[in-house]
Order: sequence, then structure tokens, then C-alpha cells
Amino acid sequence: MSSHVPAGWYPDPESPKGIRYWDGSSWTENRAPTNAKVSEPTAKSGNSGPSPTPDPSNGSQEKSWWRKGWVIGAAAFLSGLVIGSAGDASESDAGRTSAARLPDTTVTTTVTATATPQVTATETVTAKPEPRPAKSSNNSGGGADGSSFVMPDETGKNLQVAQDDLQEAANDPFHVSFSEDATGAQRTQVLDSGWQVCSQEPAPGASVGLNDVVTFYVVRLTETCP
Repeated sequence: MSSHVPAGWYPDPESPKGIRYWDGSSWTENRAPTNAKVSEPTAKSGNSGPSPTPDPSNGSQEKSWWRKGWVIGAAAFLSGLVIGSAGDASESDAGRTSAARLPDTTVTTTVTATATPQVTATETVTAKPEPRPAKSSNNSGGGADGSSFVMPDETGKNLQVAQDDLQEAANDPFHVSFSEDATGAQRTQVLDSGWQVCSQEPAPGASVGLNDVVTFYVVRLTETCP
């Protein structure tokens, strides 16, 4: 004797946590979670598998199960609304109470300023003597046309003063003269005012051309001429 199982949703034989639709002759591919709200599908599939156990009261039990589920869900929803409303009211009252009791608060912020130290960079520059042109062997010459002048006597004078006198005698503020260490130590005269003239070339009173080289032989102010 065989019994016919009517079409409907039954526990899925392949998934104990879900339900599956039985079309009356075979299982379809319509599946759903156990507590899902489902309706009778229109499409059918001929998948084979063990048929659900016949249950004459299946239709009424299924409807009763869904009816109970809706009643339980509605009751839970209403209970949540009531509890939520009560909670909101309690929180609101508690907030009003806390606000009423909250004392005034003064916040004081202390800012500490730290001074940034200043850095001063110092650069040391060492002056290098420029190469001197070759001395001319002709220290005489000149003429009445202003192309020469008479060499002044600068012996014993400050080197800076001697240079100024030479430029005045040549009537040329840019007239160039040279100086050498009279001791033979080949020291460079960086600061002209710190040296004195021991001798000169050309000699005092000589006629000097504007292109002739004039050289002063010097020592420091605190030294004696050799």
C-alpha cells in the first residue's frame, strides 16, 4: 500500500535547518529557512529524492504553524515597543535629573611657550693676494704731456699713506702700486695701514711713467727696517 503526499513545504531532507517544497511527486529546488514566510511556488522541478512522510493533517498543521508564528512575532514586536518606550522614558528622566544636578565646570588650559634659540652663522674669509704683473725694466721716461710724474719720497711713511700720495702724484685715483716684505719673509700685507715703508723703487725724485711699476718695501709698524 502506498500513500500520496500532497504538495507543500516540508523539512528539507538535505538540510535539517531549512524547508523545501514537495510538488506532490518530487522535490523541487525551492528552499527556504525554517521560519521563513513562504508561498506555493509556480515553477516545478523533477528532482528525485525521498518523499516526505505522508501526513493527512499536513495542510492544517502548516497553516497552524504559520498562524502561531505570526502571533508570536506580533506579540514580541508589541513587547519590544512597550519596553523601548519605557526605556526611552527612563533615560529621558535620568538625563533631566543628571542635567539638573550637573554642577558648573570650569576648564583651565595652561599653554607653555618655549623660545626657539637663534643661530648666528659666522663666515671667515681669508684674503688671497692677487698675482702681480711683471715689473717694467724702464722706470724712467715720461714727458711734458702728463704721461709721467715725479716719484715722491715715501720712506718712513705708513704704507696706506704712501699709496694715497702716489695716486695723487700720478693724478690717477686708481694708480696701482705694489708692496713687498722688506725682511724677505714674503709676508702678505693684508691691512696696508699696519705696515711702514722702508724703501721704494723708483727712488724719490725719479720720473715715473704712468705704466711703470712702483714697489714699496715694508715692515710692520712695530718692527725696525732692516
